[in-house]
Amino acid sequence: MGRKNINIALGSCGEFHSCCVSFKRANQITDDEYEQIDQLHYKVENALLKLIESLQKKQKDQTWEDNFQTKYK
Repeated sequence: MGRKNINIALGSCGEFHSCCVSFKRANQITDDEYEQIDQLHYKVENALLKLIESLQKKQKDQTWEDNFQTKYK
């Protein structure tokens, strides 16, 4: 279930960015505000992509840990 949620988060991140573009075009945010949001969006989106890539690799290598409680007891 967790990996599905990360993919949903990535999709939501893209939706959020689309909204920001609309806000900028409608002059509801300034160019400076848009640039700040765009930079933060870029960081978050890339972090999510790296996380997804890492989890896919762990799944492929069969090193995925589903239960952190067992791992850290």
